[in-house]
Amino acid sequence: MQRGFFIPTVFVIVALLVLVPVLFWLLINRADISKSDNVRGASVVNEKYTKSGFAVSVISKSGTWDLYEYLCKTKDECEVSLNSGKNWGIVSGGETTGHEVMIEASDEWKDYKYLKLFAKPSWLGSDTGYRVIETGDITASEIVKFTDSSKEIETLFIPVSGLFDKYQKSAVFSD
Repeated sequence: MQRGFFIPTVFVIVALLVLVPVLFWLLINRADISKSDNVRGASVVNEKYTKSGFAVSVISKSGTWDLYEYLCKTKDECEVSLNSGKNWGIVSGGETTGHEVMIEASDEWKDYKYLKLFAKPSWLGSDTGYRVIETGDITASEIVKFTDSSKEIETLFIPVSGLFDKYQKSAVFSD
């Protein structure tokens, strides 16, 4: 009995069409099927704890907020006004139950002695003020109160010298 070669040829072509993309994907991605944490762009190390700096948490039940950062060469410069010193940055957010802001220490801070932090409602936020409910782990951190537009605003003065060694947990601001 004579057999044709059409069906085995079709089977080989279909097998190649299925296997070639799979083999190509395995070759390009070098997928190791035995590993469970092989997601590209992801890390199993929590990098925020490997850099020097600190974290500030904001709890806001009444809307949007802004966290202001000012660098001061002396404590007296920080105490002049709410906005005295060099404006280092502003971080904004919305309603949250504990948004953590990581602030990485910079070499530019070495010319300064204090970092002043305070939180205020943002432009569209409510008139509720933010208080420092926890100063955190940074030694010699100090709460200083200012009056701005007839509202009392609590700021936190943090000595810059202790921020270059490790990651630390700092203040918690809440409305």
